[in-house]
Amino acid sequence: MWKTSGTLEAFAGADFGIKDGKNAVVRSDLDVAPGQFGSNAWDDDFNTRALVIAEGSDGRAYQRTVTRSVVKFVLDNSKGLNLFSKRHYGGDPWDGDSITLLPGNHPRMPAAKYDNWASSATISPGCTATLYENTNYRGRKLVVKAKMPSFGTFDNKASSVKLAPKLFSFGLISDVQHADIPDGFSFHGVPRYYRQALAGLERALEHFQQEQVSFAVHLGDIIDYHNSVTPPDEGSDISKSEQALQNVLQRFERLQLPVLHMLGNHCLYNHPRDELNRRLGIDKFKQYPSLPHSYYTYSPHPGWRFVVCDGYDVSLLGWPPGHPLHARAASILSEKNPNKEKNSNNGLVGVDRRFVKFGGGLSEQQLAWLGQQLEEARSSSQQVVVLCHLCFHPRTCAGACLMWNYDEVLQTLHSYDDVVVATLAGHAHMDGYFQDEHGIHHRVCKAVLETPPGRDCFGVVDVFPDRLVVRGVDTFSSGEWCIGGGQVVRRRQLEQKRRGTLAQQQHP
Repeated sequence: MWKTSGTLEAFAGADFGIKDGKNAVVRSDLDVAPGQFGSNAWDDDFNTRALVIAEGSDGRAYQRTVTRSVVKFVLDNSKGLNLFSKRHYGGDPWDGDSITLLPGNHPRMPAAKYDNWASSATISPGCTATLYENTNYRGRKLVVKAKMPSFGTFDNKASSVKLAPKLFSFGLISDVQHADIPDGFSFHGVPRYYRQALAGLERALEHFQQEQVSFAVHLGDIIDYHNSVTPPDEGSDISKSEQALQNVLQRFERLQLPVLHMLGNHCLYNHPRDELNRRLGIDKFKQYPSLPHSYYTYSPHPGWRFVVCDGYDVSLLGWPPGHPLHARAASILSEKNPNKEKNSNNGLVGVDRRFVKFGGGLSEQQLAWLGQQLEEARSSSQQVVVLCHLCFHPRTCAGACLMWNYDEVLQTLHSYDDVVVATLAGHAHMDGYFQDEHGIHHRVCKAVLETPPGRDCFGVVDVFPDRLVVRGVDTFSSGEWCIGGGQVVRRRQLEQKRRGTLAQQQHP
């Protein structure tokens, strides 16, 4: 039924700057229902019909209706617009500046079921259409990309529809926290499966191999604190901390692929920072392996950079007493946390609950390094994913799970919202997601440790030119994140600023 390519026939005289644009249509042999080519291109509300019509999973033909704003957005946005997403870009759904994608012949028509949505779109002057295979919804998606930054007329030159290949995939897992001890509970009473976590990791790694991922990410806390206080097995001179780390690393080695590890508080309860840097492979990714820090970058593709932060750069964990970063952490906790036991946040409210001993933050040096990495990514036209064990955004987790200076980190990321696509974090043991006002996607990942025996908790992330698709397995949440949200936000801000200026001129 579905074709992998098709010819788009552009008709002359399609001036998108005028209301009477009935000739502004595109025909396609890409699953087109006969006689339904959107001949009434503009209706009285300046809404245009979908001009490529495809057959839904129920065998019926569906049209996509988009507002005139969509046409303008596609023309102005060189990264293209995902016309399969039911995403609303700000404002009232029916005003002239919003972009709302709904099925049917008119935006006010009731939305059809997701499974019945057709890959249909308005192909604008100078644009190409791309049909993506194997997405997380119906399996196919049509994306329009602009070549011309302004309105104009068709030039009768045919465009082609081609499959856009996936750039790469990576495995994603968090908080294995393995220990060879009986099951237990968290401080909040949540069951923890210390031994079964190792089996959950094995299934994840097998799945990653089957999916042929390019690399894997573990978001920290590879082994659990209890290893450090559990005596060795009788007759053994190997500590539980060493035994647990060996068990986990042996599993990761079977993958025979790069693995991006980051330091979590439970890692540092068991082993010194320099040993973890060496054994987790962090030193191999660092620009200067001899330096003691634990942050680094990795580029799996010329157009992508993964920036791994160390949330325990300023912390009581991982640095000996007397170290400047240890002293800085002690000063922060003394100021922010009045409790004698600094692992307690009793009396602290909201985001202030993050100031605990099992937390930490980025040093000024690391913040400067982060800005440098993002600047280099911008200069190299790279997209960026930023990772850390601790969480980046307060809308994704409990306050206690945030990095101490999350606000400064977000300010840095927002300054580069044209390149930063997403952040990934662990630590909270629960899935969390929020797309902030700059269009950056923030994801917190559920813990393997708290996943019941026989259940799974990991995902595979497929990276495409226009989006990231998280394919969660079992208890791990899925998602699809568009790229370029920061550009949408800035356009709207500029438009609001322009309107405000005009209003002041009209009403001084």
